[in-house]
Amino acid sequence: KMFLKKGYVVKFIGDNYLHEEPYTSTLQQMGIEVLYGQEYLTGIWDWLVKNGKDIHVAYLNRPHIATKYVAFINEPTDIKMIYYGHDLHFMREFREYELTGDVKKRQESEYWKSIEFSLFHKVAVSYYPSYVEEEAIHAVDETIPVKAITAYVYEEFLQNLNKDFAKREGLLFVGGFAHPPNADAVLWFAKDIYPRIRQKMEAAGQVPPEFIVVGSKVTDEIRALQQPDNGIIIKGFVSEEELSELYATCRVVVVPLRYGAGVKGKVVEAIYNGDPIVTTSIGAEGIPQVEDVLLVEDEPEAFAETVTRLYQSPEGCKALCEKTQSYIRTHFSMDAASVCTERFFVAV
Repeated sequence: KMFLKKGYVVKFIGDNYLHEEPYTSTLQQMGIEVLYGQEYLTGIWDWLVKNGKDIHVAYLNRPHIATKYVAFINEPTDIKMIYYGHDLHFMREFREYELTGDVKKRQESEYWKSIEFSLFHKVAVSYYPSYVEEEAIHAVDETIPVKAITAYVYEEFLQNLNKDFAKREGLLFVGGFAHPPNADAVLWFAKDIYPRIRQKMEAAGQVPPEFIVVGSKVTDEIRALQQPDNGIIIKGFVSEEELSELYATCRVVVVPLRYGAGVKGKVVEAIYNGDPIVTTSIGAEGIPQVEDVLLVEDEPEAFAETVTRLYQSPEGCKALCEKTQSYIRTHFSMDAASVCTERFFVAV
């Protein structure tokens, strides 16, 4: 929408070249041409050669996709390329290696590092969701043009948040399990943190909250966490409507990530929904001034203590909730993003 507002004619290519709904129709209704179907799957290179003189900028996303296109676009066309990486794959894989000692992860980190830095040197500028990635890239090569750009943009904001936290119940985790850091987070919380919360609540004569887990592609290991009377509820995939209801009725959102990279969408989404949040340094990483609206702990005992204390304080939950909406408007609104896009267009 911001590209259109700037006066650009926008065309969209999905690397699978499928007519995906509702996304294809949504883009088309905005005035964006979506290139899909067999003719583009087999003929995209010919199309780029034929139309390259009319295309000024190619905005490429994700290393495994961008690397397919970057060399070809570079050679026969004058199209300037901008690369948006979402997160640094090499950083995420290396952090998992540091956590697990799995040598395969170190090798994968080295592989992705070679891919990502190759891309950086072939494009006009690279964008990432925060200063953290910018600093990590410059620590390796300070000559690479890289800037931080707002990752999430909201046009509409919630009204009438449920601030009666005394009537809200449960701890909520949201995250798809095709992404390994999410599975690790839930397993760590369920085994090392949640039992401590239950113990603290029971010692205070209070009923422990349920731990509700939402996310697609639930593994057998995650599913097995739900046992009779242990308080863990594995919901798996839910509709947008049910997810909104869970955000509005749970008391505390937990994001116990131990590794990963980039700005975590699940944290921004929880802030947008007005929820009190306890996360780790990894979960809070790269989100500007986020300590104003959530709590950060990295050790199991401290995490459990902070969740318990927050859960036992409806007023404390309300205080965090009341800060969220002004925070989202300041950092993740269309106005906030427009500042970044000005830099985007200046860069090319």
